[in-house]
Amino acid sequence: EAAKSGEPWNLMYVGRSPADEDLRRISEHIVEPGYTLWTVAYILRLEGAKALIHANVEKNMIPLDEFFSIAMGHLDSSYNSRAREFGSHVPVLLKGLAMEPPLVMPYVGSMFESDTAMLRKGTRYVKDLPLT
Repeated sequence: EAAKSGEPWNLMYVGRSPADEDLRRISEHIVEPGYTLWTVAYILRLEGAKALIHANVEKNMIPLDEFFSIAMGHLDSSYNSRAREFGSHVPVLLKGLAMEPPLVMPYVGSMFESDTAMLRKGTRYVKDLPLT
């Protein structure tokens, strides 16, 4: 579906948790993602991998979820108040798309083991779900 859209991309989220609204819908199942966290699964095209290697991004590493969003140029996030600061060290190299709905989801209960989920406003936990 991404190939049919003609939309350029070098990173495709297969499973994720959006922190900010998606920017636009490309097709029935593909969106241009906004700031994204909890990267559960993704596809990195060879061109994207080469761009990361040539930019020596390992010298300015931050958590992967933050890195991908900032490397796509998402510097105005309601979630990450340091995105602009991080962006001064991380070049914009990625053009991301995301499958919606996601094809890969984390296992039930994995939020209890997630450091980032524990800090995020609005994170839903099993104890918050209705009983019926």
